[in-house]
Amino acid sequence: MRRFGQNRKSRTSVTMAFSAILLSVLFAGSAFLVLLFGARVYESVVEKSAESYTSRTLLTYITEKIRHFDSDGNVSVRQLDGISALALESAQADEKILTYIYEYEGSIRELTVADAAQWNPEDGDAIFQVSEFEAEEIQPGLLHFSCMDGKGNRSDTYVHVHADMAGGEEGS
Repeated sequence: MRRFGQNRKSRTSVTMAFSAILLSVLFAGSAFLVLLFGARVYESVVEKSAESYTSRTLLTYITEKIRHFDSDGNVSVRQLDGISALALESAQADEKILTYIYEYEGSIRELTVADAAQWNPEDGDAIFQVSEFEAEEIQPGLLHFSCMDGKGNRSDTYVHVHADMAGGEEGS
């Protein structure tokens, strides 16, 4: 009889040990799957963030430039030879300085000139690569900027200009 009881205890111990090992393997497998799915989600978020980095950075750059020049009507959107441009004016030593931000041949360019007559879109420094850029004045004091990067990601922003808009159409 003793043998039968020991054999039973032995089987119970083996069954419990096997159950514990099986539960540990299932837990480890579940943890691995959670980590795997989490890594895929993280990779997707990073990829989407990187895709829209150029357009978001450009619009932030434009917003900060406007904030820097936002006084006494120094900010306007102008059409220059059919190109929509953000015009930022400043005065230095009794001379009017104009900075234009516009899209030309697939890139956002920035051009600073002492006289509006010196406008030549090819002279601007390329600062961002884009496939499309639009600047418009929605209403007095409210500007809308939209851009699309080379991968087709579109970003938009609205900027309220605190000072009165200089406005106006200008062109060569």
